[in-house]
Amino acid sequence: MGSLIVTLDGRDVELFEDQVHYLVRDQGRLKISPTPADDEPTRQLGYFVTILGRWFFHADNVPAARVLRIDGGPVTNVRQELHAGRPTMLGLASDVPAGPVRPRVPAARPGPSGPAGPAARPQRPGRQESPPRGARRYVIGRAGTGADIPVDDPLVRARHATVRIDGRGRWWISGELSVGGVRQLSATLFEGDVFVIGQTVMTVSRDLLPDAARVPTPPGGVRPTGAGTRQRPTTETGLAIRLDRVTVYGDKGRKRLDDVTLDIAPGQVVAVVGPSGAGKSSLIKVLMGELAEDEGTVRLGPDGGGRTHPELRRRQVRYVPQGDEDLFVALTARETLTYAARLRSAPDTSAREVADRVGDVLGRLGLDQPAALADLPVGKLSGGQRRRVSIGLELVGRPQLLLLDEPTSGLDPGKDRAIMADLRAVATTYHCTVVIVTHATEHLNHVDRVVVIARGGRVRDAGPPDRVLATLGHASWADLMVELDHEPPAGPRRPGGPAGPRPTRTGSSARWRVAGLPTLLHRQFTLTRRRGRGSQAVLVAVPVLCTLLAVAASGNGLRPGTELGPVLAILVTVAALTGASLTYPDIVADSEKLRRDWRVGVEALPIVLSKAIVHSAVCAVLAAVVSVVFAAFRELPPGGYGIPPFAMFYGIVLLTMLASMGLGMFISACSPTLERAVTWSTLLAVFQVALNGTLFQLKGIFGLATGVLPARLGLAAVASYVDLNRYRRPALFTDPLWAAGAGRFWLLITAIAVVLVIAVVGSVRALHRRWTR
Repeated sequence: MGSLIVTLDGRDVELFEDQVHYLVRDQGRLKISPTPADDEPTRQLGYFVTILGRWFFHADNVPAARVLRIDGGPVTNVRQELHAGRPTMLGLASDVPAGPVRPRVPAARPGPSGPAGPAARPQRPGRQESPPRGARRYVIGRAGTGADIPVDDPLVRARHATVRIDGRGRWWISGELSVGGVRQLSATLFEGDVFVIGQTVMTVSRDLLPDAARVPTPPGGVRPTGAGTRQRPTTETGLAIRLDRVTVYGDKGRKRLDDVTLDIAPGQVVAVVGPSGAGKSSLIKVLMGELAEDEGTVRLGPDGGGRTHPELRRRQVRYVPQGDEDLFVALTARETLTYAARLRSAPDTSAREVADRVGDVLGRLGLDQPAALADLPVGKLSGGQRRRVSIGLELVGRPQLLLLDEPTSGLDPGKDRAIMADLRAVATTYHCTVVIVTHATEHLNHVDRVVVIARGGRVRDAGPPDRVLATLGHASWADLMVELDHEPPAGPRRPGGPAGPRPTRTGSSARWRVAGLPTLLHRQFTLTRRRGRGSQAVLVAVPVLCTLLAVAASGNGLRPGTELGPVLAILVTVAALTGASLTYPDIVADSEKLRRDWRVGVEALPIVLSKAIVHSAVCAVLAAVVSVVFAAFRELPPGGYGIPPFAMFYGIVLLTMLASMGLGMFISACSPTLERAVTWSTLLAVFQVALNGTLFQLKGIFGLATGVLPARLGLAAVASYVDLNRYRRPALFTDPLWAAGAGRFWLLITAIAVVLVIAVVGSVRALHRRWTR
């Protein structure tokens, strides 16, 4: 990318990449500083930095950044992409009045059929005009909602954006859109400019307006076009794919993709074939944005002037993994698609719209015949039917680009042919581009193009199936696969030797957004309710039996006495182990299913919160069972600190259970496999039993370190309530945490709650890190 030139007070300043450049305001003037303005943070407006070869301005201090103008317009995003191909004009609001800024449109790059996008119009510093007053507003919204400019896209809201047109034919758009791969809140566009609403690519044109509202475009309002310029439609369904000399290196310096150049038109069905380890999965990950290219560029859609932003890829690209491990077998096919449709829809989508979309997908994939088939649990469907459900899970979101990894793997010959025919119909019906990674070469007659990848990530050929076979000199695909499989695996390495860990395009900090939480809560509640009668019975029976053991071990219940310590140890251990057992296998077992939600824009926070809330309700019921069973047979301690004894006992049992549930969730989020989660959960159980404070005295720093264990804190809270130190045998030790006093008691209660919060936050971060590294 190189350096960035910014213009300050009429002079150009060159900013070099791999450095952070801070923009500060000094006595009413802008200045670039190598260090932040720590002495007075309000002076700092933000900083310039390169990310994956692109320049961005980050607005650190949003109120202060409001006075900043970039190329004559206000800062519309916390992170705003800059164009390094020309000087960037910087100024203050007092110098350049605020007004909507026309986003940069990257310069056209020549392609096989002409320029890939509109030519960049130079920015002119100076006063920016305002949208015309009195001009009619046109609403861009979801089809079927009465919008002036309807868009058949489930991610578009009923009133997603508004458009006003001035006398020069400029479109003043207010709302959430993307231009040049960068999210914008407002933009001023000209005829022929490309923008994205939801996941749909659109081109500014009078043809988008209602018939009665179309007006002739005045001179100067139309972008001039040269000879050979390809006229694009006003809306795009299906993403074009253009890879320009893309190279990706592996961890040991070997090339996973080697100088790959591809040009795939919208709506095509493309099969990617080649031997194992050739780089087919790497190609898919590059298209998904989960693997960054080391060399070359990847462009999706007609706005081909630069790399597509990762967040935009998450909305436009859908991925169907191999196998059916990403499906909840307890849900029916209809429920699976309904939850998926809600997560892939705008917040104001009605239940009727979701049901209609789900019904349409079920019918087109043949999952509604017989009628009861859609209402069978996924676990009772055949392999081919489950594969169709997995594909339908993405089709309910009307994808622009559908990527499939071995969709016919493990199926009978007749069923794999049916799946390939279905994908051909999907591309035609839903107007999306389909890319299939497959080893099944018998049914490539259903695709438009075949991309043959040899070992080392080299593309041997790409084109129609018959032409590719003839060009490569083979009579059948089987003969070609044999030749490719016997090619030597060695290939060129990265210049300079092996590199470090692979970078990813999605490697960003966790986003604290809860979009999709109601749907995730409903789904988690349904899954919990369908655990099965046997599983539910065991879930209740274990704490009941352990509570009865505590009843048998005590004569006076929880009244102060010498036998109180062992009884408390049993009760808090029951609570701690029950809470952890609910969640330690949960996230790791559902990892692939949850990652599929994340790929469509659902963040880790609502995923973790949905599980935490539903499991908290289960803990509330189990804590009540433990408390009622014990209180029915044994006495509770005398009241203290203004808290009734039963409320104290139930509250501490519940908090101990919740904190252990949070730690179990954290273990599950950090564990790469279920076996690892079992090991770490067992270790946590041993610590909670051995270090609760009753077996031996916990001293010094070690004693403080055990304060992160819910069993230790829960036992200490009850011991403080009943003043256990006072009633212990003289020969036994005392524990500082058991000291009586309202302050100590409430401090312990707060500590248990803090452990719960930290465990949940840690689970969110661990889950996000797993998906972005």
